[in-house]
Amino acid sequence: MTYAERRTHSVRHKITLLPFREEFQEVPKFDKTTLPMRIKTVGTALFGPGRGWTVALARGLNMSRSQLFEYRIGRGKRDRDIDGEMLDLIDRERDANSARGMALTKLRNRLLSMRKEASDAA
Repeated sequence: MTYAERRTHSVRHKITLLPFREEFQEVPKFDKTTLPMRIKTVGTALFGPGRGWTVALARGLNMSRSQLFEYRIGRGKRDRDIDGEMLDLIDRERDANSARGMALTKLRNRLLSMRKEASDAA
């Protein structure tokens, strides 16, 4: 007796098992069009998938964690444009990283010139 037969043996009506089909192999995808999924997508992309992304995202959106939680479960107020605020936050993060990249490049070039001066003096 097979496992499926043993499982259905005590059932009043026999269950017919359908053959495995390729189309059932695919994992269902989340609907990225809902506000909670957009919030999670932006938060994890900007601040990493760990636990801290909710705190950092709430701070970046100038709201409390509990307010962000309300938006994440779909009960947030409708008077805020969360998508627009997230777009602004993405722009601010990009600009901050760009400025940091330029500062690091200047620091690198300064270190290289100091190194060259030290080797020339020796």
